[in-house]
Amino acid sequence: MKKNETVIFELCSNVKSMYQDKFGNTRTTAKSVSIPAQISMIFFDEDGDSYIRTIRYVKSHKSVFIDEQQDIDPSVRITRQISKPQFTDGILAVKPSQKNLLDFLRNHPYNEVNQHWGMEKQKIVFRERNPAELARKANESNKKVINASRLVYDSDFVGKIVPIAQYLGFDTEKESDLILWDVDNYARSNPERFIELLDSPVIQRHSDIGRAIKMGIIRLDGQRLLWADGRQILEAPTNYNIRDYFSEVSFDDQYHSAWAEVKRLMDKRSTPKEDMERIAAPKSTEVEQLNEMDVEQLVEELRNSGVIKWQAPFYVIGNDKIKGKASLLEFVAENKKRLSAQLL
Repeated sequence: MKKNETVIFELCSNVKSMYQDKFGNTRTTAKSVSIPAQISMIFFDEDGDSYIRTIRYVKSHKSVFIDEQQDIDPSVRITRQISKPQFTDGILAVKPSQKNLLDFLRNHPYNEVNQHWGMEKQKIVFRERNPAELARKANESNKKVINASRLVYDSDFVGKIVPIAQYLGFDTEKESDLILWDVDNYARSNPERFIELLDSPVIQRHSDIGRAIKMGIIRLDGQRLLWADGRQILEAPTNYNIRDYFSEVSFDDQYHSAWAEVKRLMDKRSTPKEDMERIAAPKSTEVEQLNEMDVEQLVEELRNSGVIKWQAPFYVIGNDKIKGKASLLEFVAENKKRLSAQLL
C-alpha cells in the first residue's frame, strides 16, 4: 500500500434494505452502517499482562487513544467533534489526510484482524481491503479452475470422465464432445470437488454398478437393491440414492462379498466362451420369439443384457464400435439372428 493512497474499508456482509421507487417497483440497496466512535479494548504489554485502553474517534485530535486526547472544547457541540465512522454502500474510503480515522479503524475491535482485542466477544463487522491479498486469492482460485479444466481433457475419457458424468447424472449417451462440455462446466464451477471425484474409487464402482444393472445381474426396487431372482442385497436409508449408497458401502466388509459376486457374474457374462456356448445350443422356441421382436425391442434387450455396451462415443458389440443410434439399429437389423442367440 502506497503512503499517500486512499485506503478502502469494507463491510464483511452488507446490510440490505428494501424500498419502492417512484414507479412502485421494489428495490434493494445496501444500508449505511456506522460503528461506535468510542470503545474499550484489551491490550497486552511485553510481559503478556493485559490492560484496558479506550479508543475514540475525534476529528480534531491526532491520537485515537482517549488518554492521549486533549479535553474537548465545551463550546463546540460534541456531535461535531465525535462522530461514528459510517460505511455507505458497504464502503468507507479513508483519504491520506485522515490519519486519525485510519488509526481508529485499524485499532477498532470490529475490524476482523482485531476481534480478539474486544472487552467481550465481538462479531466481525469490517475489514481493510488489501488489493495484493485479493489478487492472491483470485490467482489461487483461477489456478484451481484451470487445473481442473485441463484434467477433464487430459484424463482417460472412457475410464474416468464417463463414470464421473454418470455419477453426476449427466446424459452419457450423447456425443463425446457434449459429455466433455458438461463435465468441463462442472469442473470449472467445482474444481476441488471434481479433482476429488477424479481420484475416487467410488466413481468407478458407481459406473460398474450401472453396468451390472444393465446386464440384469442386479436390479433396483425403490430403496432396495436386489439380485435378479428377487433376493435382497441391501436397503438404502430414506432419501439416499440406492445406486450411490451401494457404490459407497460396497467397500465395507459387510457388503464386500456381495460386490465380489456381482463382479464375478459380470466377468462371467462377458466371457467369449459362454457367448459361444449359448450360440451353439439355442432353444428353438426362444429363438423364434426373439426373431419376432422388432429391431428397437431387440436393441433394448441387448443393452439390458450387456451384449451392447456404451463406451462414449460408441455403442460396442464385441469388437464392433458403432456411432449413433441410427447406425446401431441398422447393424442390429443386419445381424439379428447372431445377436438374438446371445440372449439365450
